[in-house]
Amino acid sequence: MAISPKLIERILQIITILIFSVLAYFFLKEGVGLVYAGAKGDWNILMEFTGWRLYITSVVPGIFVVFGGVVLVLWALPRVLKGIK
Repeated sequence: MAISPKLIERILQIITILIFSVLAYFFLKEGVGLVYAGAKGDWNILMEFTGWRLYITSVVPGIFVVFGGVVLVLWALPRVLKGIK
């Protein structure tokens, strides 16, 4: 019995979605844990992308971890799923 390429593609998509879901859960859990632990810090963040500039000062590290994780997952997941096809 041969496995069709469509089935393999679908299985890869499901595995990829599960991996990114676990990563998103990890970032959210760790970020919320940092917020509840009361982690604080005085630091500056300056990032520049093509045409975009992000400057954040004295942000709670937990919120930064949550925000960074969500941005990473939302940015990478569509590219990975597009690359499977």
